Amino acid sequence: MALLSCCVSTGVGAAWNTANVQNGSTVAVFGLGSVGLAVAEGARARGASRIIGVDVNPDKFIKGM
Repeated sequence: MALLSCCVSTGVGAAWNTANVQNGSTVAVFGLGSVGLAVAEGARARGASRIIGVDVNPDKFIKGM
């Protein structure tokens, strides 16, 4: 549980506080692991119009959709 809560708070916090994603923004997320997916979710929650996921493992793209 600690791993999950750490990844989610880190990823969402990065989108909300560090990147300060605004409504209509375009966001690129490098790495679609647990933190990267949380960043994508945080950006979606803040109203990003386009979220681009980048990862070297093509199997992770399905989880990012």
